[in-house]
Amino acid sequence: MGAITEKLVIPVYRRWYRAMTGRECLGPFFRLVKFFEGAQWWSRERVERLRWMLLKALLNQAYENVPFYRKRFKTVNLTPADIRSYADFQKIPPLTRQDVQQNFPDQITARNIPKWKWIPEHTSGSIGVPLELVIGPRAQQVRRAG
Repeated sequence: MGAITEKLVIPVYRRWYRAMTGRECLGPFFRLVKFFEGAQWWSRERVERLRWMLLKALLNQAYENVPFYRKRFKTVNLTPADIRSYADFQKIPPLTRQDVQQNFPDQITARNIPKWKWIPEHTSGSIGVPLELVIGPRAQQVRRAG
């Protein structure tokens, strides 16, 4: 880990976490920080392989657990297994602000993440009304570690 991260960021974060939750911060955050620090030196090819693997995992998660995305895939006659390239991926219509507003939370949240684990989020509303959404605990840890 870098000196600033190791000597300043992580200790401050651990104190903040302990103050907010009353618990020690152990687990995925620190593993993710180490991962990100090492990954910055990877070759472009290795980064692209990871990127594709994560995209495929995300597509599977969305298809299996999010009703909105299962319907979206069906509208273009695709399953995650059919997506073998970025050109295939582009066949899926992009998500719009209106899609989220009309389908939140019932159709557009993952059914495999219990509601009590949802973390409320919102956009700034810079192009209109703020967009309300939720993220899961893993996404929050990745964001913080990044």
